[in-house]
Amino acid sequence: MKKLSIILISATLIAIPVLVLANHQDPQKIAQRSAPVGQVYRTGDIIEKAVVAIAAGPRTAEDIYKTCAGCHDTGAANAPVVGNLEHWAPRISKGLESLIASAINGTAAGMPPKGLCMDCTDDEIKATVEFMLEKSQ
Repeated sequence: MKKLSIILISATLIAIPVLVLANHQDPQKIAQRSAPVGQVYRTGDIIEKAVVAIAAGPRTAEDIYKTCAGCHDTGAANAPVVGNLEHWAPRISKGLESLIASAINGTAAGMPPKGLCMDCTDDEIKATVEFMLEKSQ
């Protein structure tokens, strides 16, 4: 019994390194292990993208509203529907500045900050809120 145990242990000690070594020499496994995990951007790459965005000009409130329409056209997540003054009245009663602050910062009731338009400026959000209110009068 003791000899059998020694033989099994010896065979295992020999087989494991052989299997591990074979696994490490497999070209596909090597390619998987050495594949990049991310991308590196040079500062110039980011600046070029920003220049292109600036060259395109500022977005209109109507352009930005396309991001908002998913909720504000349907009333999803209790969003006030554009064009429905009854939905907007309780929000308007708090004042325009409060409404704009809620759009920029989000609300506990479900409005995410900036309506998930994270590259929108505060001025763009303000213009979009005003656009939505005009359409709701």
